[in-house]
Amino acid sequence: MNKRSPYSRTEIFFIIAVALAGAVLCAVGMAWYLDRDNQWFRIVSPPNKTATEIVALDRGLNAFVRTQQGNLYLCGGRTWRDACRKVSPDELPVNKIPLQWLTCGSATFPQLPAAPGAVVASIEVGRCDGVATYSKLVILNDGTLWQWRRTFTWANQFAAGTCVILGLGIGIALGLFLVKMRRYLRKT
Repeated sequence: MNKRSPYSRTEIFFIIAVALAGAVLCAVGMAWYLDRDNQWFRIVSPPNKTATEIVALDRGLNAFVRTQQGNLYLCGGRTWRDACRKVSPDELPVNKIPLQWLTCGSATFPQLPAAPGAVVASIEVGRCDGVATYSKLVILNDGTLWQWRRTFTWANQFAAGTCVILGLGIGIALGLFLVKMRRYLRKT
């Protein structure tokens, strides 16, 4: 007894095409989502002063900067509520870079997007304890502070794979729904 498929070859091809389109769309969406933070962000700068040097960093990657006038400021954050505050030389950390941000050893620093302007001073750091987080802070020739920060983890690949599988499943379900809807509309 030869059992025949309930779907024609054209319908099967359509379901496969919709499933593959769903998987590709989900893969492209996830790639965009994972790459969205691969850009430079402006962080707060000393008010009405021009930063010229990154003196040190704290554990949260806030920058201790020196201005043209020789004043020291602690700057960090990129929201309207963040501000730089003036600090004394006694408040500077002992290490220029906290030891936890020097754990990548000889690992190569990832490819960065082009800096948003002419760089006067910069500092690169990396933290590679299971998850690799890299950051670079720069001062541009206009005295503004910019930061690039990115984290690489196995969870990104897991999320991408899961998203592709879900896209494939949703594509199959959508393809089956469209084929059944077409059959229904042709009957009436």
